[in-house]
Amino acid sequence: MERAGRVLGVLDNLPALRETRHLDEVRGWRAREKNHVDAGFADILEPRRGMPPEVAHRMWCCLSTSLTGTFVPFHLGMASVEPHYATADGRYDPGSAYWLFTELAKLVDYKYRACADVVRSRWASFEGETLAALAAVEDRLTGAGLKEAVEAVTAFDGRRAAEAIRVLQELLVEVKTRAFFEDF
Repeated sequence: MERAGRVLGVLDNLPALRETRHLDEVRGWRAREKNHVDAGFADILEPRRGMPPEVAHRMWCCLSTSLTGTFVPFHLGMASVEPHYATADGRYDPGSAYWLFTELAKLVDYKYRACADVVRSRWASFEGETLAALAAVEDRLTGAGLKEAVEAVTAFDGRRAAEAIRVLQELLVEVKTRAFFEDF
């Protein structure tokens, strides 16, 4: 897909995924300014050419609604997964990215007006940082062998996933304060 002569990228899709006004227009009901969407997660699959598939193809994974979560890259060839992203089952676990993002989404729903913009703004910054750092990693991989490239994207994906968890934990403190304190 192109816009004004350029190919649309992942960053171009994120604002559309976070848009809530369409709920009012399409469904004919007020979205109540809440985080409610039909799915509890969102992913963007990004196949690309010109590189080995292990490095080229990636999934931008959001383990929450696209309004309260963030998109973290996971390349097809990654050799390991950050532990929080490898843990999920039917019981709450603070060591699970799924459960932490679910907790954040529920808290934002509880006090949407006080929390939503703080969360969205922080995740937008995180995603901008991720895309800039990813471009730098890919520039360094020009001419690298497959093994070196897979090691580089595995390390990058792990660092960004760990940073997402760190930011998520900070956001949980902020959102809990806003959700449980009446003056926000």
